[in-house]
Amino acid sequence: MSLVDLLVQPVLVISQQLDGDLDEYGNDVPSDDPVSTVGFLSRARRMGMTQAEREGYVEESAWLLVLLPDTPIQAEDLVIVDGITYSVSGPPWHAFNPNQGVVDHIEVTVIRTAGALEAGS
Repeated sequence: MSLVDLLVQPVLVISQQLDGDLDEYGNDVPSDDPVSTVGFLSRARRMGMTQAEREGYVEESAWLLVLLPDTPIQAEDLVIVDGITYSVSGPPWHAFNPNQGVVDHIEVTVIRTAGALEAGS
């Protein structure tokens, strides 16, 4: 069984990259064509909170998202997994398999912000 066989969680990738589309005011806006794919999401680490965040009950956590090798994803994109929205932190890493001579999968660090401030949204 390969790693790709374990990618079974539905994932929606929402591009935040500007693609030349203009809004009614002439501003460049991100593409709004989401891409459906599958992946595997695993918690990487919980980040420390500042005093202000503790008072507002806000917590950030980093997660590792593994995706199929042909998934279009870039830094700053959004992903939705199990109804929860995460933001991509940094560029994706295309994991090369030297035995097969191809990219085997993509690994992406995503950040989730949760807490009392999220409850009203």
